[in-house]
Amino acid sequence: MKAEYDLSKLKSRKNPYASKLKKPVTMRLSEDVSKRIILMPSVKDNAKIVAAAKDDPDAKPMTKAQLDALVPIRAVSGSSRSG
Repeated sequence: MKAEYDLSKLKSRKNPYASKLKKPVTMRLSEDVSKRIILMPSVKDNAKIVAAAKDDPDAKPMTKAQLDALVPIRAVSGSSRSG
């Protein structure tokens, strides 16, 4: 196995199965939820939000070791919700 691969030399093509993977999804929303408008913060406001979150002693970001130790719930419980 090579240490690196030059992907620019590969011939790309569309995935022939992509259309079969997409399925329509219907979600029932209550009337009050469907009338809500989601506003994304500006870059400046987002920076303030992130800074405030980082200053909160109860909401410190996880370390790389903590993130690496996470496992999906299905891997722990062995059950699947998809039926």
